[in-house]
Amino acid sequence: MILGICQQPRHQATATRPSLWDPTFPGEPVKNALVRQQQARILCATCPLLGACERMLSDAERRGVLVGGVVAGRYSDIPQQHGKEGDLYQERCRACGRPMLPQAEPPIQARGRRSKKYPLRHVGEGLCDKCYPVCSRWAHARGGAA
Repeated sequence: MILGICQQPRHQATATRPSLWDPTFPGEPVKNALVRQQQARILCATCPLLGACERMLSDAERRGVLVGGVVAGRYSDIPQQHGKEGDLYQERCRACGRPMLPQAEPPIQARGRRSKKYPLRHVGEGLCDKCYPVCSRWAHARGGAA
């Protein structure tokens, strides 16, 4: 089992076509990549391994490991530059939309930036520390969110 990449044959990458979850493919227009990656997010939301993928992605972010493309229904918090436009990454809470400090940010660097540029901290699932207790899959499993 490989977390983060759907193993269904119809979703696998080929030499001429990226998978839905891949970062920008060489020569692929950004518009096409965004449509493809939105499809990946939708499929992630229904995957039974979503929680395991989120744990894997969150662990990678805390260790500073680059993860390309869509994993666990979101982009990694770690900025990744591939090509002139660069890949997208999670920088705003998917619930409230406010900017949040990436998990991967070292605490010493984070100390001075959190209050101004990043008022919130990313906790997991693309959610800030304020929204996670209410909107996370963990909260739903425990009956904490409506």
